[in-house]
Amino acid sequence: MDREVGVDIDYEFVERVQRLADEEDFLAKVEENDRLARYPAESVNALKGLGVPGMSVHQQFGGLGHNIATRAKVAEVIAYSDPTTAACMNMHWSALDLIGPYAFVVEGMGVLMTEAATRQAMFCGAASIPSGDLDAAKAGVRFRRVDGGWLGGGRVGYATGSAGADYAGAIGTVVDDSGEPAGRKLLVLFPPVDTPGIRIIEDWDAMGLRGTATNTIEINETFVEDKYAFVRDLDEPQPTVTDFQGERQHMAFGLLNLSGGGMQLGHCRRIVDYMAGYLTERKGGIAVQIKGQESSARGDFGWAQATFGRMALVGSYRWNSALSVGKPFSSSRHHAGEPGASQPLRRLPHPPDDRRGGQGVLPLGRRPRHRYRSAV
Repeated sequence: MDREVGVDIDYEFVERVQRLADEEDFLAKVEENDRLARYPAESVNALKGLGVPGMSVHQQFGGLGHNIATRAKVAEVIAYSDPTTAACMNMHWSALDLIGPYAFVVEGMGVLMTEAATRQAMFCGAASIPSGDLDAAKAGVRFRRVDGGWLGGGRVGYATGSAGADYAGAIGTVVDDSGEPAGRKLLVLFPPVDTPGIRIIEDWDAMGLRGTATNTIEINETFVEDKYAFVRDLDEPQPTVTDFQGERQHMAFGLLNLSGGGMQLGHCRRIVDYMAGYLTERKGGIAVQIKGQESSARGDFGWAQATFGRMALVGSYRWNSALSVGKPFSSSRHHAGEPGASQPLRRLPHPPDDRRGGQGVLPLGRRPRHRYRSAV
């Protein structure tokens, strides 16, 4: 695995996640999960065995306390094998990012973070208009203060991972008894999914991501206990929060989805590896036979090299595992090139003397192949 200098990443943990994704063959389940719109429960449960859902929960609440850099790398390796599972895990992490700092000052949020760390409870959150709706002003949830909690309802969408969630979250408007907004206050709530009045509407049907269960949450005159909610007053400064060691905890509003970058990188690596493998395997172009002419791999053509560089030198060690899902090409689980051929690429600022890489893309020096290679 490539190691970024100066970045504090627990590579050992990242490699454990990569090995798990290989051993449990996350990739083999992707196609069927999408076809059946099935939540990837097997893969998520396997990740629970390593503590991945609660990996970034503070140690004060029983979590592993990994930083965002390590989590981004974990998101990358999961997404390389299974984008559906990666999306569900990223939504869960985003929910924990939202409530995590408040766990030090709001008792109920501390209990939820402990649940996430020790029981590997899963969270989903919905703050957007439902899938298919067009007007944000007609969506959302509104709650008013009552004895012991909050009463209200509404509809919110894009609750990724809802089919496997223990807690369903939303960010709502605080209203007075007349139903008008009470100042500029937001109510963040994460009640259990089986709370009376909460219903998950299975209306998600995005090809390639059907298994993410990014559904709409409908809340009908639901009572939410205080322990599952807190108020964020936008006219008040955010509190300064410290952990038991006195270290300041940064509030998460505006800092969500930081591990999403790692997830997208994993997607990109899969796409590049798939294309590199395809162009290496496919022979010839136009479907005609010419006497005395041998078919060359598409990867040997100038246009392919201009985009990807030399095909034998591009991609991760496992590009062919992507092909095994639909089996349109080789089902081998290893790169077709010689061992040790995997190399990082760089784009030079001026045309190189050696034009084989095309448009300034040349392989750097040779190096041993690793089980996991960052694209950075």
